[in-house]
Amino acid sequence: MKILTRDFTPREKFLLTVLLVIIIAAAYYLFVYRTVDAQISAQTAERQSLESQLEIVTAQAQKIQKMAEQIENDTLRSYMPSYNSSQKELDFLNETLSETENYLVNFTTLTRNGDQINRGFILQFTAKNYAQAEKIIKTLEDSEIRCLIGDYMINPLETGDHLLQGQVQVSLKGSFYETMYDGVEDKELPEDESAQNQS
Repeated sequence: MKILTRDFTPREKFLLTVLLVIIIAAAYYLFVYRTVDAQISAQTAERQSLESQLEIVTAQAQKIQKMAEQIENDTLRSYMPSYNSSQKELDFLNETLSETENYLVNFTTLTRNGDQINRGFILQFTAKNYAQAEKIIKTLEDSEIRCLIGDYMINPLETGDHLLQGQVQVSLKGSFYETMYDGVEDKELPEDESAQNQS
């Protein structure tokens, strides 16, 4: 069997070289450039989200410090309602969250230290954007009823969305403060922790 062989013409060599360059460029684009670009985009979005979360945590720490100083100096403008004001607090939460979606409020812990009652709660809601979430958290912290917000997280509702765009999911822990002054004891009232510590 005879194999046909011949030399490529300069034009054919040029065309083959161009074709090889196109194949290599396409392979690089598909398997290297797009992969690296997607990773860079994902890392950039993650970095922006982490920076936003850091700003939130920093602002939260500053607010807690400011509230602690106000309590110490007795300059806090909010007041502690008499025990048991859970319905008033629930009405306040319902009014504050009226423009959000899928909100859920759970009162968790109830502790007593002397005349001070701490009513813990967990709150989850969907805000239409980051600005609305911030506004609601500020409303809680600046409420007439003394309320302290602890840990909270704000995340994009849809995976891959930027934190500052679109709907966000908010989860937070907080406490309402009440006083036994003019309060009526009931079966839900916990034992006084300060009295336990003294005994």
